[in-house]
Amino acid sequence: MSKRAGFLYPWLAWIPLANVWIKGDLVTDKLRGNGGMKFLVITLIYLATISHLTPSINVITGIIYGIFSILINFLILAKYSNKATLHTILSVIIPLYSAIVLFVIRNNEDK
Repeated sequence: MSKRAGFLYPWLAWIPLANVWIKGDLVTDKLRGNGGMKFLVITLIYLATISHLTPSINVITGIIYGIFSILINFLILAKYSNKATLHTILSVIIPLYSAIVLFVIRNNEDK
């Protein structure tokens, strides 16, 4: 997807934190510009604070980060597939479904 979107370094999608930036950048128009950096900063804040806060705050930040990740996946699926809602629900329920669906739709044209 990053190659088809015209990114300068599409191989960054295989590096763990760089792929967060690429996922956010794929839907940067929906996130009002610079989506890759926004998603990367939110991920880094979540990872930095998860071990230093009380358990109840960890649960709250985990839920917020989970919702934002689901939103990013939904926006990517809405951009490249016809059944974004179905794929998003299944990716929440079934482990690895999101990765498989992203692999299957990687060559689709964006809408």
